Amino acid sequence: QDSGKYEYSNVRRWTLAKKLKYDVLRCEKIYVPVHQRMHWVLAEIDVTNKRISYYDSLLGECRTTVRNLKNWVIDEAKNKLNEDWDEDEWEECYPKDIPQQMNGCDCGVFMIKYADYLSAGAELAFTQKNMEYFRQRIVSDILDVGVADA
Repeated sequence: QDSGKYEYSNVRRWTLAKKLKYDVLRCEKIYVPVHQRMHWVLAEIDVTNKRISYYDSLLGECRTTVRNLKNWVIDEAKNKLNEDWDEDEWEECYPKDIPQQMNGCDCGVFMIKYADYLSAGAELAFTQKNMEYFRQRIVSDILDVGVADA
């Protein structure tokens, strides 16, 4: 989406059930890391409640990204499930009562922790002060699990 232009044909094959081993739209929620030029944010697609939330540690809003994700959900349902979902039923949310970054370099860690906490159903109860610890944990987790050869 670098140009802001959405084309379903460019991403249609990313979510083939045969490739993923499940139907992505059968999930309750889908977490999408989004890179906005020099900044990472998290989008949460709540399939159950028909809501797309945009979590930005700088409290920004990118309606184009959310609109593109909504278009993807509608196109994905048509293509993979052969169902017509009404885009007007989908709510767009830009939460503001969330942990915020206070520097110019922790957006990626905030994005990862938003996904971590939200997917666990936990309250977003962390602050900028926790970022160094989270960075160390991320490295530790990677070293424990290892990185598979591509």
